[in-house]
Order: sequence, then C-alpha cells, then structure tokens
Amino acid sequence: MFLQGVIYGILGMFGWGTSDFFGAVASKRIGSTKTQFWSLAIGIGLFYILGIIIGLHFNFSQPFLFIMSIASLLQVAGSYFFLRAFQIGKISLVSPIASSFGMWTSIFALIFLHEHI
Repeated sequence: MFLQGVIYGILGMFGWGTSDFFGAVASKRIGSTKTQFWSLAIGIGLFYILGIIIGLHFNFSQPFLFIMSIASLLQVAGSYFFLRAFQIGKISLVSPIASSFGMWTSIFALIFLHEHI
C-alpha cells in the first residue's frame, strides 16, 4: 500500500509538472481566465467519461456536497491565481513556490486528521 502511494505520487508529480508547462504557455497566449475555463471544462468531461468507464458511483448527500463545495471554491481560486502567476511571472519561479502547497496539506493532516508524518 505504501509503495502504491509513492508510485501514484510520482505519477501525479509528473502530470502536474508537465501540466504546469502547458498551463504557462496557454496562460501567456490566451490569458489565465480562458485557460482555467477550458482546463476545467475539458477536465470535467474527461472525468465523467472515466467515471462511466470504471462505473464510478457518486454520493450526493448534504454533508458531502457542502464539503466538496468548499473544496471546489478553494481549488478554483488556487487554480486561477496559479495560472495568473504563470501569465505574468516566470514558470521556473512560480511552479516551485506553488508546489509548496503540500506543506499546508501535511500541516492540516497532522492537526485535524491526527496523521503522522
């Protein structure tokens, strides 16, 4: 199980690192708002296709929708600022700074989920 987590983490690292490059290129060409719109629209479509293929079942209970609404708002805001930074900044500086988000995830997991580092 630990090894699987590491492998998926490495694959995620590759995917995000590569997408940072393409996100920066798109942001500089068409702007951060359009880049975010198309990225989310295409991502939602691909997610639903994958869900159909693997038979994903969705839970639409009120607590779940509330938590996911908060997470979605934070994700959209973070993504917008990230792409805006790509539009006006240098990818070699913006990407490593933004990639420190894992620090906050670890701190929150330690405090609220009582996970061990």
